[in-house]
Amino acid sequence: MNGPVFILGAGGIGGFVGGRMALAGQDVVLLDPWAEHVEAIRRDGLRVETPEGIAVARPRALHLHELHLLRRRGEAPASFGILAAKLYDTAWGAQLLNGLLPPGAPVLTLQNALVEELVGGICGPQRVLGGVAGQMDVQLLAPGHVKRSRRTGQAPEPVLKVGETTGRATPRAEAIAARLRAAETCVVTTTLWEERWTKLCMNTATTGISGVGGHTLKQVLADPALRPLVLRLAAEALAVGLAMGFQPAKLYGVPATLFPQAVAGDATALATIDAALRWQTDSMADDGISGTLQDLRKGRRTEVDFFNGFIAERGAALGVPTPTQAALAARIRALEAGEGEPAPGLLDGV
Repeated sequence: MNGPVFILGAGGIGGFVGGRMALAGQDVVLLDPWAEHVEAIRRDGLRVETPEGIAVARPRALHLHELHLLRRRGEAPASFGILAAKLYDTAWGAQLLNGLLPPGAPVLTLQNALVEELVGGICGPQRVLGGVAGQMDVQLLAPGHVKRSRRTGQAPEPVLKVGETTGRATPRAEAIAARLRAAETCVVTTTLWEERWTKLCMNTATTGISGVGGHTLKQVLADPALRPLVLRLAAEALAVGLAMGFQPAKLYGVPATLFPQAVAGDATALATIDAALRWQTDSMADDGISGTLQDLRKGRRTEVDFFNGFIAERGAALGVPTPTQAALAARIRALEAGEGEPAPGLLDGV
């Protein structure tokens, strides 16, 4: 797998991963609909900022109307594609990649929800692998500038995971993981679905609080006043997952079973989770914010229907109570509709 990598969606995740791969000398092609972003990368390179400093990468960047240039005679065939678009752009993004990649070339879904079935229906299920990015805390600050608010190499487990939907460890999964190691630590997982649900639980426990309250992610995990809300959200997501057949072993590095125990008042469980969340903040910069807050501040559509809204919808269908997830989703949707601005007081009563 030495050919170019096509990355559709050069925002926080796609831009950071692609930028780091390009800095390592890999042939990366970023495909993005934001014209100013593409032009800035072409003109000045892609600024990849981390707590350790700033580096300027030089990946190729194309507007969506220029994708025919990838079909030029002599262009090396792509080894694989990465779908890093917003979740509501998954279908058209998968369709676009399907037409660009050589027949049989893998498609890696580097997104934060269970989209593999949708992508497989478009590209063919045998081509799809799932990618999980944990503890990234990245954002697209401005055209040509991505920033990560976590220190590199500080996570207690690999930040990136690549898995086959079948649960098998395969040579192509390892080949993709090997290339992604230029961005961060990366391994092949044989438990993709559990990894997916674990990430979804963590997202729904923090991103909505950050979005509605206007808090940084570090504040969400460190503020004792927000702890009961984080615990309830996590416990509800875990309960829905259990009803769907997902059984994550750990959340934030501690046994997932401790979260409902903490919500029920178990002091030992609460102390264990408190210590784990405090440890998480050690590798976080002070200014990292969730994707939900980024979207709300920019007046963009959020991914609430795939996060808190999804948990609430699935809970209702399965008879699993999710009042906290539903209430938070409602407040995100109100802000998305222009009803006010994020503020700590909006979390009251959730």
